[in-house]
Amino acid sequence: MLYFSVHPNGEREVVSVLLRPRPHLKRLRFDIDLGALLIKGRNSAGNRVTKEIIQKIVQKEVGGSTLAARKIWYDTVVGRLNDEGRGKFLGSFKGEDRILTLYKNGEYRLSSFDLATHFDEDMIHIEKWIQDRPISAVYYDAEKELHYVKRFTCEVTQDKRVSYISEAPGSYLDVVSTAYRPEARIIFNKLLKETKNLPDQVLNLADLIEVKGMKAQGNQMTKMKVKEIVLTHPIDESPEPWPQQEEPELVDQSAEEEAEPASMEWDLSKKEDENPDQIPLFEEEPEAD
Repeated sequence: MLYFSVHPNGEREVVSVLLRPRPHLKRLRFDIDLGALLIKGRNSAGNRVTKEIIQKIVQKEVGGSTLAARKIWYDTVVGRLNDEGRGKFLGSFKGEDRILTLYKNGEYRLSSFDLATHFDEDMIHIEKWIQDRPISAVYYDAEKELHYVKRFTCEVTQDKRVSYISEAPGSYLDVVSTAYRPEARIIFNKLLKETKNLPDQVLNLADLIEVKGMKAQGNQMTKMKVKEIVLTHPIDESPEPWPQQEEPELVDQSAEEEAEPASMEWDLSKKEDENPDQIPLFEEEPEAD
């Protein structure tokens, strides 16, 4: 074995091949872009690099992932992820993409999309995490006996549950949402004199507070005695959808790469008769039976 490396996300890799010096060799080093190779079966002989004696192979650089995005579903029956189309579709994942889960006690968790990931029974929502989208929450602070609303973006943690509400004993989560402009309905306590005749009030949480840090207390939602606070819609869906973001314009770098072959230590485009001292790279070998 001359060289071996493993990249969980299939990152593109370039290696440098150093040949053992011999009188007829003019160039003793060239690069191979492994990301340009086709993925074949494990019984394939592979592509021939050279017939010369190799002294060593070293890693030159590691680039972006060459793997296609993986579609992931969550099966609510067994509480597991799968890539076979069972349950709720979470999205296409690759690289460092993560899954966001929310829990009844006012905690969130960012986990990988590994199919072996376990999810706790008190989970109330699961979706693909989008880094710039805030979480909106209303919670009761038992120490101050008031309901607060807050909006924040998640802090990346090492696959552990993180609390975002008051730690005072008796505090609890009213509602939480990942929607664009979530709406919450305040149902006042009709048994009390001061709130007996108050109608339910619907508030847009995005209008009550700006997005702040996760540890911020938030803004007071109401001073009145509340019976219940509920969302008027599903956790991840509000009357107003998230605005569409324009895709960045892709720059075609192929022309630049073709225009600067001198940057490569070995011109892979030349044929064998143009380089008599070197066997051409990536010569196809037949697959083994």
